[in-house]
Amino acid sequence: MSVINEMLKDLDKRKADEQAIANGQYQSRSTATATNKNFNSIIIAILITASVCIAAMYFLYANVNKVSSTPIFVEKTAAAEPLKVEPQTIKPKVVVSATDNAEMLSQKENNTSEISSNEYVNVKSTESEKIEPVANVVLAKSEPSVVTALPVDMTSLPTEDSSVKPVNNADKKSSLVISKVDLTPEQLAIKKLNIAKRALQNGQLKKAEALLEEAIILQPYYIEARKELAALWFGRKTYKPAKNLLAQGVLLLPKNEDFRLMLARIYSFEGNNEKAFKVLSELSTSKLLEYQLALASMASQSDHHVAAINAYNKLLVMRPEQSRWWLALAISYDSNEQYQPATSAYQKAIALGLLSNNSLQFARQRLAELEG
Repeated sequence: MSVINEMLKDLDKRKADEQAIANGQYQSRSTATATNKNFNSIIIAILITASVCIAAMYFLYANVNKVSSTPIFVEKTAAAEPLKVEPQTIKPKVVVSATDNAEMLSQKENNTSEISSNEYVNVKSTESEKIEPVANVVLAKSEPSVVTALPVDMTSLPTEDSSVKPVNNADKKSSLVISKVDLTPEQLAIKKLNIAKRALQNGQLKKAEALLEEAIILQPYYIEARKELAALWFGRKTYKPAKNLLAQGVLLLPKNEDFRLMLARIYSFEGNNEKAFKVLSELSTSKLLEYQLALASMASQSDHHVAAINAYNKLLVMRPEQSRWWLALAISYDSNEQYQPATSAYQKAIALGLLSNNSLQFARQRLAELEG
């Protein structure tokens, strides 16, 4: 009986131990089940995020492919390490007996192996990538996440031999270009004359003289420069260089009245009326009133009465009311012993009544002598 009783006690003890072990295993399994559920939730969330990223990238790729004529350059960033998702495990405090330790360790290893197979997950960024509508589109990420390179048609990419060259911004900048323009002798002579005139107004005679000489050397036929220099020398009473300058002008331009008038005036100022008349008589056909007046005066003073008569007649055609010209014509006729036209000229001069008292008295006296 004692043996049976001890067997029963031993059986009861075993049942109690088995019940205790069963209770412990149940608690351990319930804890592991809760942990697995948490892991599954995390993995599902990661998979959903990855699916959204893949859909966004596909939509982006479809839009980029629509621009077939514009090459798209994809700039890859440095390869980033895949995002490592470490599951946060919940460690419940479970009291396990020594007899069930081996079974629990084996169960834990199985769970860990299932999680480790999904431990590394490639996650694509959910941020929308900005694409500019330009020729070169760069898709790049600054974050250390994985960027999938879009497939690009390599035949559409420009090569080094392409005719399209980059535009240099330096070429677009405007630059100041200073070029030297060579003036013609005529233009340079005019420039020097203008500067010389300003120098004359400021009393800078030497500067003006040098500029005028340079202008004449550049352009010998420059009438105004020659006249200005001759007048400057005449004013300084340097008659000889002035006469030489004007004589050269007469040789270059024989029909120029101004050179002849200025040269004749210098000769007359020196008292050489004969040379003055000679210079003027070479262009006696001039229709310039001032020229004919100078010619008539020099002819009368040098006893060239015929030339004087011709000149005064031309003047009276221009100005028939000038009584003093009629008196000068009458004197020229009278000096040339042409008394009849002289008498008519004296009468015309007196009739106009514009003579001075001395001239009027002389005309009446000489008319009386011719008529008597």
